[in-house]
Amino acid sequence: MKNNNINCRTRSDATKRVPPYLWRRPLPASPERYAEASRRDHFPGISPNRFAIILLTIILGARFSPAEEINVERIVGEALEHSYHLKMAGEQVKAAEAVKKQADATMFPSLDFDGRAAHYEGLKENNFPNFRIPAIPDRYGGGVTLSQPLFTGGQISGRKEMTDEQRLAAHSSLSASRADVIYQALVAYWSWSKAFHAAESFRAAVAWMESHDRDMRNLRTAGLATENDQLSTSVRLDQTRLRLEEALRYTRLCQAAIEQLTGKTLPADAAPSRPNSDDLSPASGERELIQGALTNRPDIQAQRSTLNAARKNIQIQSANYYPQLNANLRGEVGRPNQLNIPPQDDWLFDAFIGVGATWNILDWGLTRAKVNEAKARANQAGHQLSQLNEQVMFEVRRALINLENALTRVIVARRAEESAKLDLKSTTDLWKNGLARHSDVLDARARLTDAGFDLVAAAADTALARAELDHAYGKNAELNPQ
Repeated sequence: MKNNNINCRTRSDATKRVPPYLWRRPLPASPERYAEASRRDHFPGISPNRFAIILLTIILGARFSPAEEINVERIVGEALEHSYHLKMAGEQVKAAEAVKKQADATMFPSLDFDGRAAHYEGLKENNFPNFRIPAIPDRYGGGVTLSQPLFTGGQISGRKEMTDEQRLAAHSSLSASRADVIYQALVAYWSWSKAFHAAESFRAAVAWMESHDRDMRNLRTAGLATENDQLSTSVRLDQTRLRLEEALRYTRLCQAAIEQLTGKTLPADAAPSRPNSDDLSPASGERELIQGALTNRPDIQAQRSTLNAARKNIQIQSANYYPQLNANLRGEVGRPNQLNIPPQDDWLFDAFIGVGATWNILDWGLTRAKVNEAKARANQAGHQLSQLNEQVMFEVRRALINLENALTRVIVARRAEESAKLDLKSTTDLWKNGLARHSDVLDARARLTDAGFDLVAAAADTALARAELDHAYGKNAELNPQ
């Protein structure tokens, strides 16, 4: 009675453990077993030949259905176009350029115009022994002033040099942001490729396990297999389906990451390129890579420019210790002209040229405090540069080690996959001849599934490691500040 209950288990009972979208109708592994199954009314009303033709059409249609392959260059380009971080860095460059122009403008003379008009009530004429001051209720005037700094203690030149360093820092930061976006896009793409093609290998494993599970049911019905063989096959099928579900979920997660980077929705049939497992070229030596990274990395160049700007700020603040000299040329016309005594109700012109000087003698330590603050900021920027140099050296070493590990894994995984294929074939032949246990066949299939996943993962990890090394080296940066 117990065996009858097992043999008569319905499709609904067998698929309760898996979601409906993963249901597959198990297919016999050979035409002979298919004929035996069809005679048991599993496919009523369809002859074996007709069903074989239908099945072949479905498999070929599913296998060669067109999918839109998305290459890595497309994802990188869309990520660069969409990145808000990159857009903000671009605006920072514009702001730095504007500040630089402001500093340059202070070196040239300034020209100012002014004017005035007023009406007074209650004025009285005043008479003196030698002259008379008339009451002029309507008064007008205007003038033009030309000013030129002569000596500022290095404040103007220091500000010009500081803003130039800040401009270079902004351009380098833009390049660093671009390199970061490229790296993020590459990581997201190759992670998607890794999950997508791992899911493909799991689908193949599920299809094989479903076919084998169906065979075991048929053999169990014919009394040629034990209950344990059928149950172990069913459990391995569920485990393989679970791995497929996890791979599909991770694929959707990687797609969401790409859509967040690009701001666009991927097509429903989008498929990434398969990682190239044939590219096993090693990287350059560690010393050469570190030296190149310390030169090429845009974030290091940005920090160097920030340090130089902080040092120039010390010069700017120290300028307050010295006097400030300015030359002024002014022409003025007024009715009455205020410089004429007694005033006359007429338009009169005057002009002057002179030099003005200011010197802050006592400010209760304000200038000294500003200089000390500037020195501390410069020291802070220097420490940040040293820390960044050490961080970059570590990133290069880490990326180089990750690449070496990935390349080694590709070689081993490729050999492991070839070995697992031969092992599955020989184990299956031995089992059919009664020289191996059924569990050995399932173990061999599991090893082939793991080997296929390991090869895809190792190839994807190689692409990820190369992207990491390029980012650490500064290969993706465009260091062309204008």
